[in-house]
Amino acid sequence: MASKTYDIVLFGMTGFTGKLAVEHLLKKQHPVKWAACARSEGKAKAILKEIADSVSQPPPPLVIADLICNSEQDETKLRDIIKSTRVVLTAAGPFEKYAMTLHKMCAEEGVHYADITGETSYVRQIIEKHDDIARKNNAALVSHCGNDCIPHDLTVFEMNEYAKSKGCTLVEVTTLDEIASSASFSGGTLTTAMYQLSKPKNTKSSLDYDPLVKTAEGKKSDFKTIITHKTKQYHKEFGRKAGPWLMAPVMSNCVRRSNALLGYCPELKFGDAMLDDPSWANYVSLTLYGGMLGAALYIPPLRSLIPQPGQGPDREAMDSGWLKLWGQGFMVDNNDKEKRTPVYSLMHFKKDTGYLMTAEMLVETGCLLVEMDKAGTLKGGVLTPAVAFGSELTKRLTKELEVTFDLKDAPMYDSN
Repeated sequence: MASKTYDIVLFGMTGFTGKLAVEHLLKKQHPVKWAACARSEGKAKAILKEIADSVSQPPPPLVIADLICNSEQDETKLRDIIKSTRVVLTAAGPFEKYAMTLHKMCAEEGVHYADITGETSYVRQIIEKHDDIARKNNAALVSHCGNDCIPHDLTVFEMNEYAKSKGCTLVEVTTLDEIASSASFSGGTLTTAMYQLSKPKNTKSSLDYDPLVKTAEGKKSDFKTIITHKTKQYHKEFGRKAGPWLMAPVMSNCVRRSNALLGYCPELKFGDAMLDDPSWANYVSLTLYGGMLGAALYIPPLRSLIPQPGQGPDREAMDSGWLKLWGQGFMVDNNDKEKRTPVYSLMHFKKDTGYLMTAEMLVETGCLLVEMDKAGTLKGGVLTPAVAFGSELTKRLTKELEVTFDLKDAPMYDSN
């Protein structure tokens, strides 16, 4: 790759998660050259100074461009910034609204890209529109690089690696999410939800199959993913139930694409569910909170009651937050198809993953993209975290962040 001014340019830096990403980049002081990009110079400079002062570091360089290109001049400014860097990171959602042109230009210019989207409709569109050109230009375009969906995607990947090491095929995985009762949504997340609800639902693909299962050869993958755990079920090992939740389809679709590209199992069963809070009071509180948010999304007068763009959980709540992602898989011996063996995992994030550690995961993903680009080990295409990085991302997260990952052939449900 030709000489670049920057290793990373971060977009969406004035939003709630974007600000946290700026903070993490300044705190960690990774050996990367980076800049922030925003539309409004005055607002962005003030935000960068405030964050930089809070961590006693100088602010990064600032470049100016609009992600909504209304003119040829806008397009030229944005493309010039993309051409100046090895890696683009973006936290600016809704991604279907703000990232489509950015993604297209990265594919065309051979620049690597990562985002934190949870919008499956966006991912389907960028696969259909940009996957071929990204592969041609060796641009690794990696979506879902935050809480949606790194924990789940890597859990299945690592279980598959373990199964292969034992001469087995991974045939089924269930992930159970357990989160702090203080978890809540940001204004940006809710704005994305409102955008998805308001847009037309009749978007059709030119492919005669789901773009999520498009292979590098431009064909439909032979590897299918069967979604399970669609209803609430009792899990005796936890003494409580787990059931469907808002983001489970997103996690499942990410795993579906990873299986289509990596070929875990011809018919992999995968399900994701949220464990009920063991405290009845917390369970009721969370249920009421979810109901209020749901009502506000559909009833405009109630939207003043929910967080606005740029707003989100307070720092105390994020620092005390956590995620435990429990996994149980089953593998079949390749030489004895009747031999079915369980495998268990626990990925533990020790702070809020919805925003704080999502920002950190995005940054660490970006730094890994830089390292792999310099080493020449990246492959192009619209990829998932598991496909792009595999165990290298697991290793990086457990080294750089407050994350642990354990995988065993015995249950770990009494872990703390």
